[in-house]
Amino acid sequence: MLGERSCEGSRIAAPDRTPLNADRIFAAALELIDEHGVESLSMRRLAACLGVEAASLYEHVAGKEVLLDGVCEALLAEFTLARRRGDWRARLRQIAFAWAELAETHPRAFRLLYRPQRRIAGGDLPVMEEIVAALEHGGFSGRRAALALRTYTAFVDGALLRLATRASPPTRSWRDAEPPPTDEFPHYAAVSPLAARLDDRLVFAAGVDVVIDGLAALLRR
Repeated sequence: MLGERSCEGSRIAAPDRTPLNADRIFAAALELIDEHGVESLSMRRLAACLGVEAASLYEHVAGKEVLLDGVCEALLAEFTLARRRGDWRARLRQIAFAWAELAETHPRAFRLLYRPQRRIAGGDLPVMEEIVAALEHGGFSGRRAALALRTYTAFVDGALLRLATRASPPTRSWRDAEPPPTDEFPHYAAVSPLAARLDDRLVFAAGVDVVIDGLAALLRR
């Protein structure tokens, strides 16, 4: 049976009599972050969620930084790595949208993947391998493949990190911006209301297409 233990507003389901281990700790930490944000995470609060003493966590997790790295690995484990279909363009689109789905599912935890202190672990490698495999399938190799990889990941990472950062904690977006003075900035004033109404998913999809089109032009050159 599954039992529930509450911890200051969170409801984290945990199997009764299941021994404490690192995977269980990381999963509970991810759920806590999803509900309350990264700032809410502490070893003491996490221990309360799991129904144990804080000292018990340190038998499996050396400290907060290791805990956050483990949350990142739990996130990456959710990334769908089913074999992509189609040509290299279609495969790159599918990878980008799968990454975007991860960011949308875990907006508060997603930005942890880009922590400067993060220790890069095995969960990143299948993602990078699939991107490079798609590029090589399209005819990229050597330095050109490296440039394509860096260009593609720079856009996808930058766009999604910006959205995740804006989501937690909430910050100003296009929709919140004050209309610019039309007499001083007539060109921007005409476009600004239209930009504010655009859906973030549409903007991301358009950006992915622009990047892939640019990579195709690079390949032709």
